[in-house]
Amino acid sequence: MVTTAPTSPAKLPSPPIWVVPALQGLAFWIGHRRALYRDYPLGESALVAELCNLIQRHLPANRQLRCEVQYAELKVTSEWLVPLARMDLLVSLRPTAQETRSIPQVAIEVKRAGSAKLLIDSDFKRLAALKAAHPTVRAFLVVIAEASRPKQFVNEQGEAEYKSKLIPGTDYRYKVRRVLKASHTFKQDRLNHAQYVCLVKVLPKRLPPSPQTHTIKAVKKRVKSGRS
Repeated sequence: MVTTAPTSPAKLPSPPIWVVPALQGLAFWIGHRRALYRDYPLGESALVAELCNLIQRHLPANRQLRCEVQYAELKVTSEWLVPLARMDLLVSLRPTAQETRSIPQVAIEVKRAGSAKLLIDSDFKRLAALKAAHPTVRAFLVVIAEASRPKQFVNEQGEAEYKSKLIPGTDYRYKVRRVLKASHTFKQDRLNHAQYVCLVKVLPKRLPPSPQTHTIKAVKKRVKSGRS
């Protein structure tokens, strides 16, 4: 049974501007490949390679994309990380004259929706370990479904499951932030057979209130006490 996490009081930032067009392009590419090779499902490595190409196409000039980066390089240690464990994709700020090292910003793991739940949970736990070591790095699992609806992440209307879920054995949760899909029609009876690409974010169980929230509460308190 999947446990629902408590709702966060803070509004989540939008996904990076480069990620949504890349994921939509991936959904279209999967549909194109299925039209040609319906009986040959795409391997996970092929999906990662195409996503890498599409992200690179949309990435700003001051960002760099790397593949197969070892978690150890970011000094991430966890019982869920085997020796030489690698993340699929890492986007960082490029080095500059002022900052000579690249600064990690977004970590991405990619998983087919049809993978065993144990493998999907394993990727979530790895990303949770990364978040624990680097709270400012944004961590996403990209879940891909070929001609099927990934019910754990997408509802019957073909939209994101809006409730966040706890990641077992961690102090983190996951929440679907975007669902991109491709199909020759989006009639209700075809939603279970579309191509889906889901962007799922790993978050702490509960986010601290944003500075704006503190300001609003302070103003309300002053108004209530008659001091403004």
